Amino acid sequence: MALELSQQSLKKDKWESLIEKADLIEQDGFGPKVFDLKDGRMLKIFRVKRFWSSNLWSPFAKRFVRNTRRLRQLGIPTVQCLEHGSIPHLDRTYVIYERLPGRTLREASDLDGVLLGQFFAHLHDQGVYFRSCHLGNLLLLEDGNLGLIDVLDMKFSNGGLTTNERKRNFRRLRSRTQDHVQLDAVWENMMNAYRKG
Repeated sequence: MALELSQQSLKKDKWESLIEKADLIEQDGFGPKVFDLKDGRMLKIFRVKRFWSSNLWSPFAKRFVRNTRRLRQLGIPTVQCLEHGSIPHLDRTYVIYERLPGRTLREASDLDGVLLGQFFAHLHDQGVYFRSCHLGNLLLLEDGNLGLIDVLDMKFSNGGLTTNERKRNFRRLRSRTQDHVQLDAVWENMMNAYRKG
């Protein structure tokens, strides 16, 4: 049985203390999204949308935690969540998780197409459809395996994915222009390894 995570409401003073010496890693037009707390932990922030959204009945922070737990149960490396809750004065929710040691495949000098193909075969056979699928969210871990980060947007199916879902997921993998050169270099090897499982 999974341990219950600490759920908190971050008041303004605690929030400011938490990010005072942190590095801002990612932001968008609505504000900061990810901080490196520089102690082995990462802070991810989710905007509370005002209009009709799945966030109304399934808050993004809780969904992120739930997805990490499900992935780990399936033997797929991902982050370990430590805490989640709300930031009322910013109208945001958040999670704090342990950094997953490794580097993104986008940062890798060369991709291992066989490893990538085998990883996606396992992912798809386990019924995992990763909507945020691109080389920036795939990590080459210190032990040589692959892992997933930014796992909010995904779907789990009982049994493997359908053929159409598998094709759509590979289209998502190729959707980022900056990844095309790296993927083109290994695509044939990757698909051969994928078909073999």
